[in-house]
Amino acid sequence: IPRTAEDKLGERLSARDLGAIGDGITDDGAALQAAMNAAAASGKTLLVGEGSFRSTVPLNLPGVAAGLIMRGAILY
Repeated sequence: IPRTAEDKLGERLSARDLGAIGDGITDDGAALQAAMNAAAASGKTLLVGEGSFRSTVPLNLPGVAAGLIMRGAILY
């Protein structure tokens, strides 16, 4: 069955969609964890795009998420 690019991209969530900034200064921990939880709840892949995402809290990607694509870095 042919699929559109829009359909295919709909299989991913972006950390930025849930509030992560990725500027290396802002604490993105809460937004990253919310994105990880949303990916798990929806069974989608999470994209952490380019940038430096700072977190002061431990992060956990629940096992039911479809996957994680890291293009940036998470700084603890």
